[in-house]
Amino acid sequence: MSLSKRELFQIYQLKDIGYTERRIAKEMGLSRQTVHKYLLDPEPGINKRTYSSQLEPYYPLITQYLEKDSKASAVVIYQRIVERGYKYGLTILREYLRKIRGESKKEKAYIRYESAPAEQCQIDWGYFGTLKYGQYHRKVWCFA
Repeated sequence: MSLSKRELFQIYQLKDIGYTERRIAKEMGLSRQTVHKYLLDPEPGINKRTYSSQLEPYYPLITQYLEKDSKASAVVIYQRIVERGYKYGLTILREYLRKIRGESKKEKAYIRYESAPAEQCQIDWGYFGTLKYGQYHRKVWCFA
């Protein structure tokens, strides 16, 4: 549980007034242990456990394949590292390749083009399916 700076300030303010840890906890709806922890250390370090990737032993091999063909697909690389003993998923590999290549499907940039009024005209032509007209089916097209 991480407290906001406002909550942390309120704990110290109540402590300065003379409130006990128990009373501060009751006033703020926190546990006594939380109040005690933040009074001892206002910014307690988070013990975050680090994990290594299941793909990590194959990084040099993947780099080697990418040096030969920088556009190699994840499926092709996956097939090659499976032959070398890799037994995990394809998704992990795809995420790793996306990170290495710096690609993201969501981050494609488009340049917006604007012109002054009456300077340019844009049109579109499209097919909208069929429409039953009596006993006949007519194709519907649209010019916009």
